[in-house]
Amino acid sequence: MTLYKDPPLPQQYWMGQVKCTSEEESLWKCPYVGISNNEECDGSFVAVECSGEVKLSLNLNGQRDVCAGVVEFSTANGIIGVCNDNWDIPKSNKICQELGCGDVHDIPKPGMFKGQQSKRNVFLKCVGNEKFSWQCMERSDCRERASVICSNHRRFSLRDGSDACSGLVEEKTVKQKSWNPVQSAKVKPEVICPQLNCGSTGKFTEETNILTCSDRVKLHNFTTECFGDVSIAVNGIIYGVCYSEQDSFQSRKKMGAMVCRELGCGEIVLMKKGSFTSNGFLSNVDCQGDERSLWHCLAIHEKKQCWGTKVICSGSLDVRLSDGLGRCSGRVEVKWEGSWRPISSERNTMNSDVVCKHLNCGASSKINRQLFTEGEKTLQWLWDVSCRSSSAKLHECFENTGLRTPRQNEKNIEIICQKEELKFFEGDSPCKGKVRIKQFYDKAVWLPATPEKANDACKAMQCGTLLSFEPEKNTKDAKVTCSGTKTLALENSLGEKCWGMVKVCGDDQCGGVCSNNWRTDEDSKMICGNLGCGNPIPAQLPLQINNLPATYSSVYCSENVQNMIMCNFIPNKNPTCKSLAHVICTDSIKARLEDPRDKCAGNASLFYAGKWTPICKDSLDTNLKNLICKEQFCGENINDQHDWISQEESKSTGLSRIKCLDNANSVSECDLKEVSEKECIVGYLNCTGTSNEEMTSRDCNFILATQTQTACMKSWKIKGALTRPYGITRYS
Repeated sequence: MTLYKDPPLPQQYWMGQVKCTSEEESLWKCPYVGISNNEECDGSFVAVECSGEVKLSLNLNGQRDVCAGVVEFSTANGIIGVCNDNWDIPKSNKICQELGCGDVHDIPKPGMFKGQQSKRNVFLKCVGNEKFSWQCMERSDCRERASVICSNHRRFSLRDGSDACSGLVEEKTVKQKSWNPVQSAKVKPEVICPQLNCGSTGKFTEETNILTCSDRVKLHNFTTECFGDVSIAVNGIIYGVCYSEQDSFQSRKKMGAMVCRELGCGEIVLMKKGSFTSNGFLSNVDCQGDERSLWHCLAIHEKKQCWGTKVICSGSLDVRLSDGLGRCSGRVEVKWEGSWRPISSERNTMNSDVVCKHLNCGASSKINRQLFTEGEKTLQWLWDVSCRSSSAKLHECFENTGLRTPRQNEKNIEIICQKEELKFFEGDSPCKGKVRIKQFYDKAVWLPATPEKANDACKAMQCGTLLSFEPEKNTKDAKVTCSGTKTLALENSLGEKCWGMVKVCGDDQCGGVCSNNWRTDEDSKMICGNLGCGNPIPAQLPLQINNLPATYSSVYCSENVQNMIMCNFIPNKNPTCKSLAHVICTDSIKARLEDPRDKCAGNASLFYAGKWTPICKDSLDTNLKNLICKEQFCGENINDQHDWISQEESKSTGLSRIKCLDNANSVSECDLKEVSEKECIVGYLNCTGTSNEEMTSRDCNFILATQTQTACMKSWKIKGALTRPYGITRYS
């Protein structure tokens, strides 16, 4: 140590009579006497010149003399690191400026750069008048070391190579907006390759600036198309990329965007926690967004167990409209992680215009009824789908989307786009005439007079193929005749007309219509009227009475169409349609009296919902009794309370709450809207009409329940039929 007495003299003195033991961490820890500004030191002060040298540098994966890396002080006794605790912009700025690297650009997370093993780590505690940063050192005990990226840092990249560690060399600083080619003579592989974590060295292709580094690194492609867990092949070994909950949303999004772009999979849709891996390698990945490869992003390179990172790219997404009228309508389904998923109508603002535009179907049109089957109840539906506007791209609607199990009555989203087309024949014949095309954003237009379009119309209307095509003079219209025919009926096992399953025959096949798209008011009313069967009643058939296939998913009629056979029956492509539409019209309702000896008396029954069912006694008012007698051609009801037969009551499941007006002409005109079944006493009825058997002057007497009655019969061959129903014990 040398004592200096030469000017210039200090302007202020802080310490006097300093007594150090050499064990103190800093001079301030030594005992001393404070000196006031007025106290004289006789012009003497202490200056120290050390024999060793302290050199500041930034270590970027083994490279020094660069403007980014781990902050290190090199001394004769080894490396001294700087603690990341309380590391901030002012300290980082001081480091960058001291190294001639400009100002601080970014403070990366600890561990992003590999530095040299430090002998000890220190805090930098500066008061502001230090010339060198090493003068701020204060001993500490910490594990994480500070890093900094300065504004003059030269970044390198490799483009268009076979992997992340080969290609055309480019560089840029943080002040530059684009990558610029680098001549091989101006930079060494030993500078580029370590910065990119591509090994310690490399080799330029002769007379070019195409560099191949010593390591081979490539982003591993997804096992399926454009979604899955991210992995990287490093010298032939597959490593995972760790997911971090602490990373910000923007940080994760930038990383996902880098992965999707590098693999040619479009835009990032969603990034989330993936599968657990015991071979994770990259963690805390921090991409700027302009890198050529995920491997070029800042990250901690350390093998460990972790949860992987799953990325869903826009290239894995697709959308379709299922079980609709055509290509441009139906139930919205999205291809999500390799499977087609419906979208719940709850908590979703899926903009219909986005779907329609994605499918080149124009904008969406208002849908005012259920036309499409609900589809199979898959285990998981898409949830939280949200489009910011109708101009959003499809992938932008799924930033927060997840999967969940649908609730019991949850509905799908259904869409009709403006370019959807339906073809109708005009007139009363379902398979010939002029053809109208209905689109959902314009009025119906006449079919252009071309045989190709006409043939399409025949197929769409289940009418076979084009049989004849007759253009009309001076117009673009034509009269079209198809080869097939189309019929509509209600099918049942009894061959009756006015009740049963809806049966449509066309294109040489017959089938039913899915019940969940059948409108019990409009559609049932139309078919009952078309068949001359009155009006529909809200009743259920007891069982599916035939084996019709579910050929059609729904029926769609154009405006002012009165005959259902002229409507469009939409082919069913969904195997989940199990229940077929059935209709019961009022004209199928009929009554009868059940008595083996007399057609004008007996237990009253109603043919209702495809079966004969007794009528409850309490529902047999005068109007209903008279109507039943009238339908049997038996006159009117006999109100005989003393008839011995009325005492023979039996209980059964019967119909109640039948309401008939006194001016009704038949039971089918009664109000059956509130009809219900219940356990009741079956009603018995006597009418004024005569029996099937002719009366005779000869009497026969029999005893029933201790009473003697007289029956006049022409023939004794039916006396068993007479006696057995009423428990006759003796006759003479």
